[in-house]
Amino acid sequence: MRSLFNKLFIIIITLFMMSPNVYAQNCSYEDRARLNELASKVTINYEIIEHEEEIEFESPDTGEILSRVKTDYSLKVSIYNITDELYVNETNDANDESKDILYSMTQNGVYSYNVDDFENIVKYTYRVRSAHKDCFDIGLNSFNFTKPKYNMYSHYGFCVGNENLPYCQRFITEDLNLSPPEVRYKVSEAIKEKETEEKKTSNEVLEFIKEYYIYFTGGTVIIAGVVVGYIIVRKRRVLWKS
Repeated sequence: MRSLFNKLFIIIITLFMMSPNVYAQNCSYEDRARLNELASKVTINYEIIEHEEEIEFESPDTGEILSRVKTDYSLKVSIYNITDELYVNETNDANDESKDILYSMTQNGVYSYNVDDFENIVKYTYRVRSAHKDCFDIGLNSFNFTKPKYNMYSHYGFCVGNENLPYCQRFITEDLNLSPPEVRYKVSEAIKEKETEEKKTSNEVLEFIKEYYIYFTGGTVIIAGVVVGYIIVRKRRVLWKS
């Protein structure tokens, strides 16, 4: 009896291991080409949603009940153009979880979910695979998505007005690994570099104007002369007609 079970187990495992090859053999060139085209249209996008809520708290100094506006964030991730002939496998570098996203889980081909974790940067990998019966589980395409985290330095005083700098952006996809003094120094250096570049550009413009001043002046005189001449001629024509 045990021998029979062992043989059945081996047969099942063998069939399971052979099944992808069988599907691949049955998958025609036309089907594969169509599936590749569908898979190339699968894209991902995300939106950071800001939530404001008024909360009350007790002042530690006076015991008075105060209120302030608290801002929370959530991340809405959407994967587009999933069809009934495709499915998407999702993995990430934070844990060993693997999730298959099927067409039945979508809303008209769009799969969306929300993330509230803004303390960690997580890199996701999405593999688009075939759900077609003759081409099942054949890999078609893959793409990556990096979930950002909140940059705690973005609300520091030295970042006010410098939100466009990498160190001051509200959400980042790479850890800064810098202390507050180091970030302050980096911001200060970036500001100096920007001011130097702007001053250099301004000087280049002034030098250009100085070098070609005579041409600008001559051109202005010619244009003014043409305009004045046109006005005089037009007035004379009006007088002649009257």
